[in-house]
Amino acid sequence: MNWAPAEQIARAVLYEGYLLYPYRKSALKNQWRWTFGVVPPGGGTGLDCLLETAPESRLSVKVRFLRESGDAVEERETVLENLSPFGGGRRDVEFGAVELTGAPLGGTLVRLALRIENRTDSTPLLSCHALLGAEGGAFVSSTDPRAAQCENRGLWPVLAGTAPERTLLLAAPIILPDYPAVAPESPGDFFDGTEIDEMLTLRVLTLTDAEKEEVRRGDERGRLLLERTEALPPEQILALHGARRSAFKAGDRVRLRPRRRADILDLALEGKEATIVAVEQDFEGRLHVAVTVKDDPGSDLGAAGFPGHRFFFRPEEVERL
Repeated sequence: MNWAPAEQIARAVLYEGYLLYPYRKSALKNQWRWTFGVVPPGGGTGLDCLLETAPESRLSVKVRFLRESGDAVEERETVLENLSPFGGGRRDVEFGAVELTGAPLGGTLVRLALRIENRTDSTPLLSCHALLGAEGGAFVSSTDPRAAQCENRGLWPVLAGTAPERTLLLAAPIILPDYPAVAPESPGDFFDGTEIDEMLTLRVLTLTDAEKEEVRRGDERGRLLLERTEALPPEQILALHGARRSAFKAGDRVRLRPRRRADILDLALEGKEATIVAVEQDFEGRLHVAVTVKDDPGSDLGAAGFPGHRFFFRPEEVERL
């Protein structure tokens, strides 16, 4: 199974909440870590999701978590392959058991139930989550009305990878939208919500010398974060600012990357090449770029301002070409 399209966001989930600003162990909020995805000894986590199947459909499951070992933190990973969505099964693994079962719902639709159990005596699974991969099948978004019958038991399913592909599903301990992604401007893990990289970068740079020294003497990942942030060039810090990403003008050629999946047009226009014809601001102060699509035979009408051939996106939903 090719997990690569989902690996970056899965790794961000793995370390979500690992170490919080100000990244010093003496800070009260760093006395207790991993508030997401903790599976205590004897406990379990899991979810339901839907899969559109074919006779040849096969599944793979990758379970990942962190585990404390003395003062160190170790990454753990277990992969199960060549599973049937029609029967599934239960397999004993190093830390306990992983169970995947399938219940036919009629036609080609199957409801999958994933269960991860921690059978260790005293070691919790930290930031536990899973990736599911389908070969010869397609996962159904949790926003699809058909998924209303599914239950979440500590994990929430979101389509992962590149839209509109539906062969990868991230079972995350935090609620995310379909096709979540780390912003390309992000210089690396901040462990504390990637949407606020700009604020955290500026806050880290304002730490006192004594605070920075404590960070350096503490967690290795905290030290690397500090060194990386101090080494950022000014232009990269500016790139973290939302206004910088909005610095488009009429005539710029862009590629469309809709994130909100608000309607069918978002799916139809994904990856299309377009030209910005205007940058506009709504009554709430939010910027929008108006574009015409290269493959649209009526793009000249859009350029002239006629509806139906002019489409609006947020600045973060377009990539400059």
